[in-house]
Amino acid sequence: MQTIKTYTIGWDVINKVGYLTILDETGNEHVFSELSLDELTFLQSMLQSPSVLIDPQNWIVAGWQINSSVNMGK
Repeated sequence: MQTIKTYTIGWDVINKVGYLTILDETGNEHVFSELSLDELTFLQSMLQSPSVLIDPQNWIVAGWQINSSVNMGK
């Protein structure tokens, strides 16, 4: 998983679709197009998290902390 460094969100007001471009820590760009308003709104809220990662299958994960000291109830 790579840390998301920057992102750009766009909204096509004519066609009513959203676009999201993510740049990860390795410099790879991930482009997501034709997102609904609900999808775009949800993703934007996820991207506000202090810890946001993206994996090779384009899963965006928020809140995951590698080597976290949080006890997961074990």
